[in-house]
Amino acid sequence: MALFDHNGLVGEEAVNEVILAHALGVASVLNSRAPWASPLTLPEGWRELTTEEVDDYFLTEFTRLGMFNLESPFRGVHEKAFEVAVYVEEDDNGQPIRLSVSFSATNSFIDIPDFLFLNDGHHLAASMEPFLTEVAGLAESYGLSGEDVLVTGYSLGAGMANVMARFKGELADGFFVDSDYIGHATPLVFDDSDIYNFGYENDIVHRIAGAEQGVIRLVNEVGLKIRGRDLYYENSSDNVVIFDDKYGNNSFASPEFALLNLKGLSAHLSGVKWNHIPNIANSPFYDLTNRDSLVIVSNLNRGKSETYWVEDKASAATRADDYSGFVIGTGLANKLADGKGNDFLDAGEGKDHIRLTLGYDEVEGGKGIDTVHLSDSDITAYRLSDGDLMIHGDSGLKRLHDVEFISLGSNGDNLTENRQAVFALKTERAKEGTDGDDTLKGAVLFGGDGNDILKAGAKGALLHGGDGQDRLEDGRGDDQLYGAAHDDILIHSRGNDLLNGGHGNDIFAFAANASGEVRIEDFGRAFGETDFLLFAPDIFSSLGDVLDNTSVTEDGLLIQSQDLTIILDHADIDAINAQTILFGEA
Repeated sequence: MALFDHNGLVGEEAVNEVILAHALGVASVLNSRAPWASPLTLPEGWRELTTEEVDDYFLTEFTRLGMFNLESPFRGVHEKAFEVAVYVEEDDNGQPIRLSVSFSATNSFIDIPDFLFLNDGHHLAASMEPFLTEVAGLAESYGLSGEDVLVTGYSLGAGMANVMARFKGELADGFFVDSDYIGHATPLVFDDSDIYNFGYENDIVHRIAGAEQGVIRLVNEVGLKIRGRDLYYENSSDNVVIFDDKYGNNSFASPEFALLNLKGLSAHLSGVKWNHIPNIANSPFYDLTNRDSLVIVSNLNRGKSETYWVEDKASAATRADDYSGFVIGTGLANKLADGKGNDFLDAGEGKDHIRLTLGYDEVEGGKGIDTVHLSDSDITAYRLSDGDLMIHGDSGLKRLHDVEFISLGSNGDNLTENRQAVFALKTERAKEGTDGDDTLKGAVLFGGDGNDILKAGAKGALLHGGDGQDRLEDGRGDDQLYGAAHDDILIHSRGNDLLNGGHGNDIFAFAANASGEVRIEDFGRAFGETDFLLFAPDIFSSLGDVLDNTSVTEDGLLIQSQDLTIILDHADIDAINAQTILFGEA
């Protein structure tokens, strides 16, 4: 289930719906700001209500800016207070086929008190009731049902969409129960699968009011300063960061990420732009994402994109985690950097520089002349039949696609130092799989597509599963097993091995009489994914046994049993639980 999948919609259909909701939500606020401004063009096929439709179906006050004024709990009915727009989508014959209820964001100071009523919700829902009954009447006149209605908004408007989703069973006699609800940069979260909330972790407004039902509960939770919180909800994006020039500055949102600190609003304002959503969705790595994925998407303009390294960085608003993530550039010249986990870097068009350090990384260079900077000085390269270049060194395994140059022993400070053309690199031989399901045995194996079985055929073997659900088995020891994409099984029996599951819900299995030292680089280190440890009965037979033999170290967890030592890099003790610990044979 990718990042934008929601409410039964998947793939391109889900992406287009989220983009549409953003466009209509932003239109409702920008078009309500001033009568002299040129209105924002609506998406193709959509229009505003006609005068006849307003006169025939609505008693709610309608303004010269094309907005309905609902009764604000604080100010009553007042222009630029509680505003909402209705838009109509027509088919090629001019027949209405869909409606949108688009709540306006804050467009004047008199909106601000309405934030105090979001968490309770009852007063706002009562204000919506007569208006939504009128919208239902309009929809029915065109033969439409609640399923044909998109409810959306940006910022405060998204909060109103969450309120409507919460009370949808009561409003307008339940007409909008089956509507599609999408909020962008919402302050309030109604944590229910019927509404999808997209926003940015470094946006102070996104989720600021949480899901507390009542403003007193909210203040008790966050204090009068209304500080930002690192919250997680089933129906919201909680780990997406928009990297603009304000965020790139080391002083971003300091000293405190709070609502009254205006620096924290930069991502909120940048989020009004629409192009970041298709940038994420058009990435070749998009299908690997999920709703909880760590995604850093660049919103830097020309000049700034060549100044800042776009990466998972620490700030007053965000932590620099050791979790796997996706780093997405723009069509300009980018500087992208990985983290300590398994990272997927999409440079896009332009003359890009990509800095790689630890872990398993994949790079899509895209169009333009791209340079990858590797911390390793000594590498072994393998060129695959699909043109991909696999780089193996002490820092891990890297997959490069559409990259023209590499720079060895580089931290990226000198962008032209030690550059080598990729086409001139000396490469070693390896055994590759086909597009189908293969069984391979050897010293260096790349499974490629399909559900493959890879077996180490020599000491110090290198195995890479590629796409598909693969099974990787070590050999005589000192092997390195990389599952790569999707749900894989990596099996250790003896020797000192390095295991890296890559993307997906992976199983790290330990065969009977397993011995040696095993380092697992990425156990439980990707948001929205679950990894497992599978022990043969002679190693451990219960969760209690595992926990009794597990200790917390400075760098993660250490598990010991007889002649077997397991090191889980950067793992938390909470990762060892009844769900993630399995018993039996692989």
